Amino acid sequence: MKNEVWFTDQERHEMTVPTLNKVAAMLEKADYELAAKLCKGLKAEWGFLRILMIDSIVELLDYIEEKKGKEYKDKAGKKVFDKLWKTPAKGTMDSERKLVEKGIIEEWAKIGVNVKSRFIVSWLSKEYLNQMTYPKEEQKLFEYVSERDKKRAIESIKMAKHEWGIYHDLLVESIALLLTFISEECGEQDVGYALAEMTSKVWKEPFLQIQKRDQKTIATALAATWRAHSTYGAGPDPGSFEIYEDEDKLTFKLGPCGSGQRLWRMEHENYGKTKGAYSWSFNRKDFPYYCAHCTYMNELMPINWSGNPVYPLDPPSTPEKYCTWYFYKDPEGADKRFYERYGIEKDKVSRGKDHV
Repeated sequence: MKNEVWFTDQERHEMTVPTLNKVAAMLEKADYELAAKLCKGLKAEWGFLRILMIDSIVELLDYIEEKKGKEYKDKAGKKVFDKLWKTPAKGTMDSERKLVEKGIIEEWAKIGVNVKSRFIVSWLSKEYLNQMTYPKEEQKLFEYVSERDKKRAIESIKMAKHEWGIYHDLLVESIALLLTFISEECGEQDVGYALAEMTSKVWKEPFLQIQKRDQKTIATALAATWRAHSTYGAGPDPGSFEIYEDEDKLTFKLGPCGSGQRLWRMEHENYGKTKGAYSWSFNRKDFPYYCAHCTYMNELMPINWSGNPVYPLDPPSTPEKYCTWYFYKDPEGADKRFYERYGIEKDKVSRGKDHV
């Protein structure tokens, strides 16, 4: 695979363009067939990411119950719901986003989730979270495109961006707030333990399935995930990224990363950072708990499971700098520094079998 060019400059650029923006561009060209095809592919972009985040919330709540008991799980759930889910768009002044928020709250009420009533911990179960964060506007968009109703389709694109953006941010921020809760109630070391347990339970099976694909397909899927993580350009300080290619790898420069780095930039008071330096925080203090999940998900767990990191990275030194991910064309091509930061010697790692 070395020396092989996978993508042209234009193809790499297209991989970074929000899919809903592509749909809008096709509508302007009256290419309704391609617009409909793009609409059908949206679920594949956000679907995997959404379930991964839902599962992570559930596992963190279970970790809290295991460590501190059901009372603390309920306390954590209530804190998350009160601070985030009661006002899904968090006091936005954007009229379109407020309209989408109103519709979301009305949809929740249909399944018995009333944001003005007393919190019920089952609302943060996998069953409820799946119902509460499933985008519905994209189906309307597909119908408008199929009917060649350009005006309604353009309006639906705006609504679809905000709908997914709100759901995405609720899920990301719930994880961040739960990790902060764990630090406050169990101690900072437990954040590392919780991240390890969460990752091993929610990421191993998807990781093993991903590894069955060829490297180029994985790279294309990673770009799709980052389009979804960037909330299609909607919301406060949305994520964006660029992709570069050389003979060995693809480099994803995230500015900002559409999940943790956005929170870091906005300096949310509820989302903690490390007081000490740990291997699970890239050996850094003052590093966001949420961003620390990348140590396990991108590097350490994949090394344990396959012998190689999957998406090794250089986290930003400040929230304003790029977060840089690498995807190697040869799975064994990652630089040894991505092993050494965990005290692992690359040359001594066996490959092709499960290390856990």
